[in-house]
Amino acid sequence: MSTAAVAPEKDPLGVPLYEKIAIGVALFLALMVLLLSTSSQRIRYWIFGTYDASLMSEPIALVSSFTGRCERKPSENFVYDAVTPNQSLYIDDTIVSGPQSECVFVLKPDLEIRMGPDSLLKLTREMALASFDFSQLSGGDGKIKIKKTQEDWSTKFKAVATVPKVVAPPKPIETFSVTKAPPVPVQVAPSATPSPSVLPFVKSNIQWLVPPKAGSVKPTAAQARAGKVVTQIRFKLEKALPGSMLEIVADTGANAKGVLQPIQSAADGSATVPVAFAKPGYYVTRVLDSQKRVVGENRITVQAAAENALKLLDPTWIPQIRLHWEQVPAKHYKVRITTAQGAPVTSTQVTEPSVLFPEFDPLSQYDYKIAAVLRSGFELESPTQRVKFKIPPPVVREPKEGEVVTLEKGKKSLVTWNTTDRTKSYLLEIASDPKFQMVMFAKTVLINFSELYVIQPGNYYARVSSNTAYGKAIIGPVRNFKVKVKSR
Repeated sequence: MSTAAVAPEKDPLGVPLYEKIAIGVALFLALMVLLLSTSSQRIRYWIFGTYDASLMSEPIALVSSFTGRCERKPSENFVYDAVTPNQSLYIDDTIVSGPQSECVFVLKPDLEIRMGPDSLLKLTREMALASFDFSQLSGGDGKIKIKKTQEDWSTKFKAVATVPKVVAPPKPIETFSVTKAPPVPVQVAPSATPSPSVLPFVKSNIQWLVPPKAGSVKPTAAQARAGKVVTQIRFKLEKALPGSMLEIVADTGANAKGVLQPIQSAADGSATVPVAFAKPGYYVTRVLDSQKRVVGENRITVQAAAENALKLLDPTWIPQIRLHWEQVPAKHYKVRITTAQGAPVTSTQVTEPSVLFPEFDPLSQYDYKIAAVLRSGFELESPTQRVKFKIPPPVVREPKEGEVVTLEKGKKSLVTWNTTDRTKSYLLEIASDPKFQMVMFAKTVLINFSELYVIQPGNYYARVSSNTAYGKAIIGPVRNFKVKVKSR
């Protein structure tokens, strides 16, 4: 008795059941591969709402350009570092731009974010998603602007995508201490054991009074010459903190540590601490509690230039104009010359306390300012001084005003005038009217006299113009005289 073959079970569409199971398993395995791949972590975020550590190590932005002060604080660090061109930026990085600064970076290969002065932006996980609405970053103040970039950054993104994120180890930093009054700057050797990369914060409101928040300190003339700026830091806490300390750090990199100074605060939390700075630059002032936890911090600028601290001397005019100022023990002097309207003309650097003035227009006014750069880094600035070129015009000497000139046959009559500096030639003009609309005679000469070529009697006017080396003519005053012809 023969046995008939059993056909595989089919669904109503005619697809065998085992083929359906094989297709389902293949689709499931493909989905798992897609979800486990590094490049698809954004898909996992859409589905599960989580990232893994590998995405945190991928850069999501690159620094395009910046002007002034632009800094980055990684999520695992406490101190901000200055950014560099084409630097990678990661999730949870915080970007800060200082006063009169701008920071531009590219988020993804085609989106440019431009941060204006005094702006702060934290790169969040949501910004890595294609669905993120970047228009919400602009805010109401207009300091952060978003636009599509014209440059293709995809190649640069691919180049850094395989480079793992590395946190640089702390470097030995040269810092400057604060001491008891009278304050004296002290250089502190870096510790052999690096400080922790993260310092805990204690929430407390602190009001920075002098200097104010993100303020600056200006040196006086005496302080700049001495190479030490002495000032006071005043602030007010919510309440007095027994055992609190003030720390000042030269703002030069992550994990920089300064020397601590005890704070004697009043019952209302106000305190005044005398400090000294041995060089200009950026500094961070921190208030720490008794357990050395950060209560608050302020970033200040110690300016380099002391205004009206350099004395200007009188210029010398012969044979050429030379500027002079007092001599100080400086590395060099910076000379800046502008027009009277403020347009820059020239800027140069010299080592001697004088410089030859570049003469441009003998009829214009110029302003100049000198800055002596000291070896400490401080500068002594002079007040702004105005100089005006004044080349005297040529004046007709003969004939004199109102003189009657008698012409005789066989005798020459001359017109003479004074010589002037920086003159290439002279133009003598004789006219029959004082406005020189009817010029009877004109002649260009290299000397300061010319023969009087007038043969008709009458009333005449003479003037001389000097053709200067700067392309402008200086016209002298008009001289009136009369001519008569002696009869035979």
